[in-house]
Amino acid sequence: MVATNRRGRRTRSAILAAARECFAESGLGVSLEEIAARAGVTRMTLWRHFPGKEALVTAVVLADSEELRAELDRVLGAEIPPERRLAEAMMLVVERVRSSPWMVRILDEMNLAASWPSIDPDDRFLGSVRAFLLPHIRRMADERGLRSSPEHVLDWLLRQVFSFLTVPSARGPGLEVIAEDIERFVLPAVFEVEPARVRDGGRRGGENRVGGGRPTEDGRTVANTSRPRRER
Repeated sequence: MVATNRRGRRTRSAILAAARECFAESGLGVSLEEIAARAGVTRMTLWRHFPGKEALVTAVVLADSEELRAELDRVLGAEIPPERRLAEAMMLVVERVRSSPWMVRILDEMNLAASWPSIDPDDRFLGSVRAFLLPHIRRMADERGLRSSPEHVLDWLLRQVFSFLTVPSARGPGLEVIAEDIERFVLPAVFEVEPARVRDGGRRGGENRVGGGRPTEDGRTVANTSRPRRER
């Protein structure tokens, strides 16, 4: 039984590796027969492990997210200000996705917003992402205060990351452009006290200015009209 399980794990790993290569080369249009041939298994064997292309795509996404999750756990658990944790975590996700050839190919060729329900019909991936990230966002709320509920903020942040990965910037494709957008727009929209003013004690030039914007239920960012919370 142990040998059988070990052999099954090797077969599963070979199929996942072959799927990554085939998705990078041909996108989601690649056939299961091509993936099976690349993995050195029969189509029947592939089907025993993954009953369809959607299940295979979901498995690849989940497998690749495990390593990223460990890195995010380290970044989000660090003893640094919450705005720095958030900025570093968002940049880490963008960098890792961009360094994945198969994910880049899929992002380039399909409308994930429309196609994702068929890729992850049981919400296994996004459900696990939310369950993993929500405690970290709640910790940020306790430390700094957020402009909305942790659940709402997390939902909005996931959509911002998606836009960074799929919508090209007129200022160029460099990571420094995304890093600047996170600093100038995302962080002020998330935290009650703007990060720039947190670092200098909550004031600049003797002024106590109104904060930037906040995420709304439909994903827009609107100006904040309340005064920032006084630091104790």
